[in-house]
Amino acid sequence: MGKKPLNENQVKTLRKLVSDKPLHSLLLNLGCDLMLRSSDLLKLKVSDVMNESGTPKTEVKVKQKKTGKTTLSIPLSQNSTRVIKKHLSERQLTDFIFSGQMSHFTRKPISSQQYAKIVKNWMRSLGVEDVSQYSTHSIRKSKPTLFITRLRMWMQYDGSLDNPPSLQHLRIWEPQMNPVWILRGQSTSESERIIK
Repeated sequence: MGKKPLNENQVKTLRKLVSDKPLHSLLLNLGCDLMLRSSDLLKLKVSDVMNESGTPKTEVKVKQKKTGKTTLSIPLSQNSTRVIKKHLSERQLTDFIFSGQMSHFTRKPISSQQYAKIVKNWMRSLGVEDVSQYSTHSIRKSKPTLFITRLRMWMQYDGSLDNPPSLQHLRIWEPQMNPVWILRGQSTSESERIIK
């Protein structure tokens, strides 16, 4: 059986718990937003999320290691933008985002195993008894799972997609987020956007 995604309350609680821990705050927010495999997420450099001017980018594109394909342009949420400004503004564009205590010696980001341990510790801090049900993949699939759940709830309520749900029906992670529809008939750029 696959790993469980984090629910909305778990993500919100973790955001508060890790807000003063740069590595953890970046892992949680960018991990949820970008929905990348750990191997792709951990290889991100500051230049992937920040412009040369020192401002956060609005969208991120990443070449995926497993498939060799470039991801869609993934918008960054206000939560991610905030942690990028807070924790990366003084870093070099060539630095890995997810650097650990030894990164200044190794010149490498943390490993997938270290990331997995961090996720397990997060779940313990939330009082989860069986942390084996969670992994880095849980972070990756949290946002799309919540979106699909909200969409299903809307469809049960309305019965169709003729009148797409309003922002208040599909709020995910943050109140000011814009829902995005992946529907037939839209332009490629519109249908390829991911939820902020």
